Order: sequence, then structure tokens, then C-alpha cells
Amino acid sequence: MSAPERLSCADMAEDIRRMAASKADWLETFSNGPKKRPDYEIQTQRKHLGVLQQAAEDYQRAAERPDAPEIRMRPDR
Repeated sequence: MSAPERLSCADMAEDIRRMAASKADWLETFSNGPKKRPDYEIQTQRKHLGVLQQAAEDYQRAAERPDAPEIRMRPDR
């Protein structure tokens, strides 16, 4: 079995931004109101959001470097 093709830094940045947007939606839904989750869960999800945002920025910077590897599109795009 061969290893799956690695994603480019640009693809990683895009996918992580989508994950961060999903996390932000979760926080909007569950951080207050009738669906409010416990404070420790909200705190954990906020930390996860920060990690995802930082990772997306890091991958985007890597994708913009002049020595970045050639971008290979994934089959699903």
C-alpha cells in the first residue's frame, strides 16, 4: 500500500482555515444561550481555535515562501 500524497502548504492552510471556521461556529452556538456548554468545554474549544488559526497562518506563510515546494492539487479538487 502506498502512502497518500502529501498536501501542499497552501492546501493545509485552506483546510485548517475551514476547521477554524467550524470551531468558531461551534463557539457561537454553544458559548451562551439555551445550548450553552460547560465553561471548561468553551475554554478548551477557544484554545483549539487559537491553535488552528496559528497553524493556518504558519502554513500560509510557508506556502508563500519562494522555496516552497511545488503545489500539487489533491484529487478531490
